[in-house]
Amino acid sequence: PDVDYQLTKSLGRGDTYCSWAWNDKSIPDDGDTKESGIESLTIPEDQENELSLHFLGEFWTITIRAYVDFAGSEGTINQLAPYMRHSGMSVGIQLKKQYKIGSDLESLIAIFKMIGKMHHIKGTIVESSNSLECEVNECPFSDGPMELCQQYGSFFNGLLEAINPDFEFVYDKMVTKGDTICHWTIRKKNGPDRNKQVGEKTKLGESALELLKMRLINEEITPEHYRLLRDLLLEK
Repeated sequence: PDVDYQLTKSLGRGDTYCSWAWNDKSIPDDGDTKESGIESLTIPEDQENELSLHFLGEFWTITIRAYVDFAGSEGTINQLAPYMRHSGMSVGIQLKKQYKIGSDLESLIAIFKMIGKMHHIKGTIVESSNSLECEVNECPFSDGPMELCQQYGSFFNGLLEAINPDFEFVYDKMVTKGDTICHWTIRKKNGPDRNKQVGEKTKLGESALELLKMRLINEEITPEHYRLLRDLLLEK
C-alpha cells in the first residue's frame, strides 16, 4: 500500500511506446529517478501463461460489470456487440489470409476447438453433417456477467461472417443466466425465424458500418482493413 503505479506513456493514447513508473509514497520525492532495486519475479512459463489468462479474464469481467452498472444490460450489449463483431471479423480475415483456413464445417470445428482451448473452456463437442454443438462444463467466465457471454457470441458471429457467412453461432443455455451448463450451436442460417434474423442482422450491420467508419477516421484501422471489413458487412 505504500507504492502506487502510473502509466506514463501508452500506445492507446497515441504515444509511440508504453512505459510505467512506480512511486514509494513513504519516501519524499526529490525529483531524481533511481533504480528500483526490486528483482524481477521468475515463475515457470506454464504458470505465467495461466496467470495471464486469469488476469485478462478478470479484467474483462470487471470492465463489463462496470459498463452494465453505467449503461444497463441492453445498453451494454448494443454498444459493445459491434466492437466484438469487428474483432471476430478481423480474426477471421487473418485466419483466411495467413493460415489459409477453409470455409467448410471441418475447418470451423478446428477453429472453435482451438479458441476454446486457448480460453481454457472445456466441454463436449458433438459434430454432425451440417452443425456443431458444444456443452460446456468448465469455463473461466462462468462467474461473470451474462453480457460477457453475449459478447462472446458477437465475436464468434463476426468470425463466421468472415470465414463462412452461411453459418451462425447461437446460445440456448448460459451458466451466467442461471442455467446449469452452457450450450451453443454453430448451424446453417435456415431456421423458421430467418426473416427475424435478417432484420436483426441488418440493424447490427448498419451500426457496425458506422462504427467501422469512425475507426477509420480515428486511424484505429488502415484503409485496406476498412475496405475488407466493409465488403464483408455489405456482402449479405
